[in-house]
Amino acid sequence: MSQTTSKVRWTIQDVAALPDNEWIRYEILDGELFAVRSPHHKHQHAIGCIFLTSSLRKQSDYRLRELESQKP
Repeated sequence: MSQTTSKVRWTIQDVAALPDNEWIRYEILDGELFAVRSPHHKHQHAIGCIFLTSSLRKQSDYRLRELESQKP
């Protein structure tokens, strides 16, 4: 007796039909469904600080180059 194993290939529509849960994020990789926890609020805060610092640095670098280009 032979057994066939057919994998279920998940789609975006399948995930959209799942109940909403703010603590679980669903991802599909090659048709396979993965359920992962949402990042902790401390992680979100740290990433926000990194983003803000990076943005401010880019703005200050841009402004510095702008000022240096205006020198006689």
